[in-house]
Amino acid sequence: MTHDPDDVAAMVGPDDVNATADIVLGRTAHLPAGTLPTPNPLHPGTPQHPSPPRRSPGILAEHYRKVVADDPFHSHAEHPDGHGGHHTPPPGALTYTPSAALALWVRAQHPTCRHPGCNVPSSRCDLDHIVEFDHRNPEQGGWTITTNLAPYCRTHHNLKTSKQWTTEVMHDDVIHTTDPLGNHYFSPPEL
Repeated sequence: MTHDPDDVAAMVGPDDVNATADIVLGRTAHLPAGTLPTPNPLHPGTPQHPSPPRRSPGILAEHYRKVVADDPFHSHAEHPDGHGGHHTPPPGALTYTPSAALALWVRAQHPTCRHPGCNVPSSRCDLDHIVEFDHRNPEQGGWTITTNLAPYCRTHHNLKTSKQWTTEVMHDDVIHTTDPLGNHYFSPPEL
């Protein structure tokens, strides 16, 4: 997924973390001026989505709060089936373990654990399927593709796998996490 660094920088800054009882928002790293993300070289057919309009972090936080507040227990995932918008599985999608190139690309896009507030380097994280991979019927489960993989440290991977915390990927690669008490957290991607 491609992100315009100016759009994301305008939405979220390193010191701009909005927090209320039910939301935590903010996750970014600085890029040198003029740096532009590149398209996904491993999956050129991955659907590209426009960046949301420029918003301040407060407006962005309010946007996600409203999206979830209307129905906090319903899926808000961009691709709830874990297929990333593909109709047929791309090469490697039906194997549980990602290729070395795919693993490298996912870790490069996400330098730390995607759990809210965790800063364990992705090089020390497991690559976890956001939508669970189905070992009995891989075509029906979440596929091993960039839009369905994220680095999670072992602790947060286990919390997610045990279904104590739920996770979904919303538009523009924002991770929505819900804890056992029903609190909602939103983690934009790092740049």
